[in-house]
Amino acid sequence: MTLSSPDSKVVYPGDGVKTSFDIDFPFLTNADVKVTLTDTNGGETAWVEGTHYTLTGAGSATGGKLWVVTSPVDYTPDANTTLTIRRAPEATQETALPLGGNLSTAVLEQALDRGVMLTQRVLEELDRAPKYPVAEIGAADLPSSAVRANMYLAFNSGGNPIASAGPVGNPPVAVNPFIHPLLGADDADEAQDAIGGKAAGKSVFKAVDADTALDAVGGIKQGKHTIWIPAAAMRPTVTDGCASLADVQTAAGKPDLQVLDFDPGATEEAAQFQVAFPDSWNLGTVSFQVFWTTTATDTKGVAWGLQGVAVTDGDAANVPYGSAAVVTDDAQSAANDVLVTAESSALTIDGTPAEGDLCFFRIFRDTDDANDDMTVDARLIGVKLFYTINARDDA
Repeated sequence: MTLSSPDSKVVYPGDGVKTSFDIDFPFLTNADVKVTLTDTNGGETAWVEGTHYTLTGAGSATGGKLWVVTSPVDYTPDANTTLTIRRAPEATQETALPLGGNLSTAVLEQALDRGVMLTQRVLEELDRAPKYPVAEIGAADLPSSAVRANMYLAFNSGGNPIASAGPVGNPPVAVNPFIHPLLGADDADEAQDAIGGKAAGKSVFKAVDADTALDAVGGIKQGKHTIWIPAAAMRPTVTDGCASLADVQTAAGKPDLQVLDFDPGATEEAAQFQVAFPDSWNLGTVSFQVFWTTTATDTKGVAWGLQGVAVTDGDAANVPYGSAAVVTDDAQSAANDVLVTAESSALTIDGTPAEGDLCFFRIFRDTDDANDDMTVDARLIGVKLFYTINARDDA
């Protein structure tokens, strides 16, 4: 026969149904065919002729067929398994040519075919082996079994394989001792325990995205964050300040409110607070929500404005605030009901903020706003400030 194709292997996915598989390459004897089933975990089982399968087509130039044994044990390949059929003749030469007399061309051709089949077997196995690039000359041997036992495969500065056991040294090695427990873990949960998991069931090695991975190790997600500034952390401004901080009892044994009262009328009363943002802040705009209440039953509205300015170390603090962002809200019912505004539009902090700056904020009741028609005091409970970070920590 001729061997015009270099192919000597076919691979089929299992489906739990199919029991016959075509062999698209010729083989001289059944013993030349090797069959391997790969399970869902990548484990391989070498099948045995007569136990797991039978063959037809040995000696045919067009190949043959494999039949899976289904009784008394059904070996039909399940879904998500793989059946590999390859030609792998033993590396022997069993043809003896006569010293004289007639020479059988069929015998001679079969011997030549076998030689090519052996070559194809070697090439198929080499295709599955790691190889040096074509441009590299020469090859380095692996360390002996005695040297590499219980070690890790690594490569030195020359790119040659070495047995690695610890930190960089002489000769150079690639694996630090701290990672040994991780490499020895049996599964993702055990690996997470080795590096100190945040909580049971959360593993960075099971993470599907960066946020899940950060959650597993207790990292801080970049993006939008908040700071809560209660009224107790604020002071009335010296000029046109609101009322001083007051404790308002809702009822005995129930939450007291610490509030700053802002009058209605022509004067825009204000309070002030300061924030030293973390270094992970992106120095961009902020936004805010106001938590507030009323002194009496009312359903009319109020408008809250916020301004900001940043002051750098060594600079004067007597600098003007930037433009205000204003958010409006309406009272809903009785006095001391907790009311929360929508999030404001973006607020630009004046003074070109830089890392390490102290940011001053002025919150005021914007009585010039058309929505501010409530004729009783608006009581400020606190402000939730929104800002964005672009680093995981302040390092």
